[in-house]
Amino acid sequence: MWGVRPEVVLLEQNDITAVAFSRIGGPSVIPLWFGEGNETTPAYIREAAKTALDDGETFYVPTRGSPDLGEVIRDYLEKLHDIRLGPDRISVPGASMIGVTIAANMALQQGDN
Repeated sequence: MWGVRPEVVLLEQNDITAVAFSRIGGPSVIPLWFGEGNETTPAYIREAAKTALDDGETFYVPTRGSPDLGEVIRDYLEKLHDIRLGPDRISVPGASMIGVTIAANMALQQGDN
């Protein structure tokens, strides 16, 4: 019979989980810690998603993100901060936690607290 590894059984609840569980159901709390809000997606976003489906935009984008979005970000940074970056310097992760992980790996070293 397969069991769960002892290391998994011994995992302790982390602090963010304790905070989340203490506030679940609170009337003034939007549970963003689970990646989900408590409101319906706005109509303009739903319409954009439908249009993208109708236009056949149903495939994965390149690993570094949509080239069109990268261009918009490049133009924004140039206009706002007078920073000129090449397309090889801009990446748009496919999920927020990937972005957090990449940023942490760029800024932190082993042993940092």
